[in-house]
Amino acid sequence: MKRFCAIAAVILAVVLFVPVIGTSLQAGANGEGRKSQQELILELQNTYRVQAGLKPLTVTVELQTAADIRVEEAARYFSHSRPDGSDWWTVDPTYVYGENLANGYNSAAEIVNAWMASRSHRYNMMNPEYTTCGIDLAYVNGKWYCAQEFGY
Repeated sequence: MKRFCAIAAVILAVVLFVPVIGTSLQAGANGEGRKSQQELILELQNTYRVQAGLKPLTVTVELQTAADIRVEEAARYFSHSRPDGSDWWTVDPTYVYGENLANGYNSAAEIVNAWMASRSHRYNMMNPEYTTCGIDLAYVNGKWYCAQEFGY
């Protein structure tokens, strides 16, 4: 029951707080939001992590670079395999240990909610061993893509 109340509190906070920021990916792309959509995705995920007693994720240059590459690749070939057929983690095997991809969502909250609803994506977001990440978004052919790379 205590866990349910904590989760309900997080969901309520997201529902009440997110609309104030301007969560539309289009608004973020146009520079209208107070925070970048990548920052908002990180903030929303970290809210879940902290509520679960986990440390928040921090962005590293290495994982941000990997996410930049992977989002462009995912926009061309949406798969956890890279366009050349190699595995997703080969984008930077020194730092990349987990990956979440999304496409077709219109807000940071939609992306995070979809990942939380997916067992494998939620596992990456809530993995206590992951402490770092990189997040990027791309708008290609009328559709949003998102890549998040996780590391230790």
